[in-house]
Amino acid sequence: MVGYYPLSAFGETVWPLQLIRRCHAFLPFPHVDHLHPDWAIALAASATASASWKSSIEIRPQHRMGSVAASRVRACAADRKGGKDNPGCDGLILGSHGLFTWGQTQRECYVNSIRTIDQMGEFILEHRAKKGALFGALQHAPLADRRSIATQILPALRGTMSPTGG
Repeated sequence: MVGYYPLSAFGETVWPLQLIRRCHAFLPFPHVDHLHPDWAIALAASATASASWKSSIEIRPQHRMGSVAASRVRACAADRKGGKDNPGCDGLILGSHGLFTWGQTQRECYVNSIRTIDQMGEFILEHRAKKGALFGALQHAPLADRRSIATQILPALRGTMSPTGG
């Protein structure tokens, strides 16, 4: 599989692939799913979801892409092999990134992924039913004239951010 990574590189940039390569290389399972379903992204982006999430899928914070993230994936997989933190760990949500699940067979991995995504959806919908809002919730109503403000600000911002400086 690693030999195919260069085929999905973006131009000269292979940096995003390095994280994936490391994470997959550290997992001691023959089958690994690395997904970005909406439910997982909602939990991965939430600062408060991990406090109430109870599952065999862990939520671990991500500091930076690369070796630190890969070592977090490896630690969770080690827990699955009988570690002390969560001996039943079947995968993890890497904060601000996505979902990793695994299994000994392709089917086991697939079923694990589908079950996990369904559990995340149920968890988020239950939270919404209890709290009346999703994680983070809307703190302020949008400005009525926000389109007008954006029309005035964005051209200047685009000019400032351009490589030529405006």
